[in-house]
Amino acid sequence: MKVKKNRGRHIILPEITRWLVNPVFLAAVFFAGVFIVFDILASVPEGILLREGELNGAVHYIVSTAGTVLFKYTGLCLCAYLGSGLYAEDFEENAVYMRIQRLGCTHYALGRVIHVMLSAWLCAALAELLGAVILMVGFGQPFLALDPSFSDTGEGLFAQGKYVSYCFILFGICGFRAAFYALLAMAFSVFVPNRKAAAALPVLLWYFNQFMLCRFEWIPGWLQPRTLFTEENAASFLFGISEWSAFFLAAAYTLVTGALVFLLLRYALRRNRTFGGKME
Repeated sequence: MKVKKNRGRHIILPEITRWLVNPVFLAAVFFAGVFIVFDILASVPEGILLREGELNGAVHYIVSTAGTVLFKYTGLCLCAYLGSGLYAEDFEENAVYMRIQRLGCTHYALGRVIHVMLSAWLCAALAELLGAVILMVGFGQPFLALDPSFSDTGEGLFAQGKYVSYCFILFGICGFRAAFYALLAMAFSVFVPNRKAAAALPVLLWYFNQFMLCRFEWIPGWLQPRTLFTEENAASFLFGISEWSAFFLAAAYTLVTGALVFLLLRYALRRNRTFGGKME
């Protein structure tokens, strides 16, 4: 029992220092937040309204410009960078075998997936919050403009005055989006264990899912990342479900992706991909 408990602590606690207690994490949050503001400024007409001092609220500007410009989605690479490259970094440093000897193959693979999801989710959620803070401090926007017309249906959480729930879902879904693309980048690193390549992949995958995958009409909407991971929580309107249900759908989609990546990584490790560099 002691060995299992120690392994559990080794999965979570020591590895957190590789991304959370790291200046790069703060830099990723900062620049991802700045990109969100750049995205708004480059949008039409929202960018014009923001520069003219129209007080629509920081959250309104973030939601209304979702998916319009590519700036903010380059932040996916920043949010995914620290987590998605952990396995590639271990592989490049010939450290995979040593870590597996300490943790076991299953625990090692599980730890990598957990940290990819945690790091990307937290980084993206904080970046969205920082983007709102920049809009408040730099442009004099209120956090929320309490206008019932903000809700398309008039029946959503915002229209009901449940602002905390609304904002939690907004930032949470943005976190799930980053976690999803970070997991895909990590899956790529199983075959091409290069940290720089894994870091560059999320924005390319986002572009494919946003503009190419939708052309395959046989793929249902609830399997389309472009539907599930949106600031305006489009899934709730498209599928006629509550905003919380759409939130949990995005969470489940991310968790299933994490489980598949875990199985892929564990399989690869058991196929003796435990060395790297010149030893391979």
